[in-house]
Amino acid sequence: MGSIQRNVVYSVTLSLSQVLFPLLVFPYVSRVLGPEGMGSIGFVESFTQYFVMLAALGVPIYGVREIAKVKDDYAVRSKVFSEVISIHFIATLVLSVVYVALFMTIQGLSAYRQLFLVSTGTLYTQVFTIEWLFQGVEQFRGIALRGIVSKFIALVSIFLFVKNESDTVIYYIITLFVSLLSVAINLSYARAFVEIRLLGMELKRHLKPMLYILSFGLVTQVYTVLDAVILGFLRGESEVGYYTVATKLVRVLIMTLTAITMVMVPRMAGYFNDNRINEAKKLLSSSFDYLSLVGLPMVIGLILYAPEIIWVFAGEKFTLAAYSLQIIAVNVLFIGLSNIFGVQILNSGNREKDFLRAALIGMLISLLLNFLLIPRLGYVGASISSVTAELVVLLFLIKFSLKIIRFAPKWRLFFSALLCSLPFIPVYILLHKICVDSLLILICGIIFSTVSYFVLQYYVFRNALLADILKKISEKIRFE
Repeated sequence: MGSIQRNVVYSVTLSLSQVLFPLLVFPYVSRVLGPEGMGSIGFVESFTQYFVMLAALGVPIYGVREIAKVKDDYAVRSKVFSEVISIHFIATLVLSVVYVALFMTIQGLSAYRQLFLVSTGTLYTQVFTIEWLFQGVEQFRGIALRGIVSKFIALVSIFLFVKNESDTVIYYIITLFVSLLSVAINLSYARAFVEIRLLGMELKRHLKPMLYILSFGLVTQVYTVLDAVILGFLRGESEVGYYTVATKLVRVLIMTLTAITMVMVPRMAGYFNDNRINEAKKLLSSSFDYLSLVGLPMVIGLILYAPEIIWVFAGEKFTLAAYSLQIIAVNVLFIGLSNIFGVQILNSGNREKDFLRAALIGMLISLLLNFLLIPRLGYVGASISSVTAELVVLLFLIKFSLKIIRFAPKWRLFFSALLCSLPFIPVYILLHKICVDSLLILICGIIFSTVSYFVLQYYVFRNALLADILKKISEKIRFE
């Protein structure tokens, strides 16, 4: 199996573990800690996340690109690593002082002081997790293994030590302990790739591109989070609940799908840095092929089986969320394509400014549509606004990207994926005629639709990507 395919497998495996972990933990923890405990954790995590983002200064994206550019030069790689992690540490040190001062002095925050004290450690573990280093040198196998092992340890520890409502702090300490364990393993493993070099550092040269990437993250947060806030003010909590459930389900699939394209980023950054445009185009074509093969059937499946998905994962009270899920399902494709044209092209091509411009336009469109549509259509209006904003961002990312590289996707693969997804419709209709249980309909629908889809792709349309993946898997099995 080629290195790209292996990295895809490792990245998707890690993403699936990140999805499965909360699915296993949440039902247990929510019942043990109760609404107050979960509310306290949710509040502290939300508050802390903004400080984590500000302190990171875009390092998770910027670091991958810069390390990938110099991954074959140990000395330069060590210098870049030392500079980037130093900036991250200094920013964290400054912001942690503000962070502590806030929860120690503001009365509304001091009630959660114990949780905030533990969470202060989380700010610093984010500095030394350094996954961006391993992504930059394409060590995805190690990232996946460490991620899965740490989540398994957390899962066992939570079931062993979190027993009643008073264990909220213990739960938070477990998450910090697991993070510290990951940090220890990562720092030990990193010694094979870099060494800290404090002399001769040039920190200033990194600040401008990092601030652009940070600004992009903050702007994106506005138009992906503020819609729920506006919805809550204008229409009430129940509609926020419908919308939030739908968006969370879509984000799970987006996270899994973007794991496929994100493994291309380190190599893409290297190609742009070396001006190897033809190789970059081939890699972009591979990303688009993966997205077409997997992303389009995801969207069709979400639209068709939205009522069953909502019933199984959220319960009968959230039935109306199916309408929202059917609308924002297309964000799976839009955001997947945005990762190709934005992260892979603009970020790898050092065009952070264009990346930010697209996000700012999307934010303005989102705010305008939210205030226009939510008063009339509620959570459906918020869903339409979300899809429109993501589409506008994508179109501008494509426009800016084409100035860097003339990339022409293989649209025939996209249309073949659409045709292979059409049998999902008769399968869905047939299942509804012979069965009434939502869970059974969903399971059977996924199985029959998946089988029919890949059979058609392989035998009718002779999908080269699918054939190549199956060939390499069979060769690996025979070899072992």
